[in-house]
Amino acid sequence: MSGFCSAALPRSVDSRNENVAEIAGGETGSTGWLFIQVPGGKSAKNRLHIDFGIPDREAGVARLLAIGATRIGDHEEWDAV
Repeated sequence: MSGFCSAALPRSVDSRNENVAEIAGGETGSTGWLFIQVPGGKSAKNRLHIDFGIPDREAGVARLLAIGATRIGDHEEWDAV
């Protein structure tokens, strides 16, 4: 997961060990992301859902598909595409 998010953002990833990885903060001083493997399987809905805005949606989707994303569908909510 950290590898995909690192490529998607794009920011560097630092794997501390097999259970912890961190994505560095952005150039604007934004917060980094920490990924910690937890024991056990997923037992509920997604624990986190993040939406990003980009100027060219189709180009952004194509880039994410190229790094391993799967396009599930297109959604419009609250006048956001």
